[in-house]
Amino acid sequence: MLDKEKVILMTDIAIQEKHIIEDKKIASYYIEDYLFINNFKTITSTLVISFGMILIKILIYVEKEINFPDTISGLVEEFISPFTWKIIFFVIIYSLISTYIYGRRYQEAEKRMKLYIEKKHQVQNYNKAEKGEGNDGKFTII
Repeated sequence: MLDKEKVILMTDIAIQEKHIIEDKKIASYYIEDYLFINNFKTITSTLVISFGMILIKILIYVEKEINFPDTISGLVEEFISPFTWKIIFFVIIYSLISTYIYGRRYQEAEKRMKLYIEKKHQVQNYNKAEKGEGNDGKFTII
């Protein structure tokens, strides 16, 4: 009976080991740090995409030879102002979604790590029981 349970635990551990490398990497951070780093990546990518949209609008103006603004305030009114509230809205929405997704991913990784460690301890206890350790050298009669 002991061998069957040990084999089942070792099989579960082997299945979990494909995720454990990533889980260790995630769990090595505090949750606040993990969320901050990934939210920063999300905000940065959202801003890069937004500025890319502004650049595309500028290129369309150049391509169609539309009257291009001469002053900085004209450039801001024509190209940046129409996108400002949209950019702010998307940054906030994507940050909230990112916080939820990465927070959940962190919790799941932490949960998998705890289960993995518990199963490894159970296998070690089975190994000790097989060797007769853990009972302070006393023999037990079953």
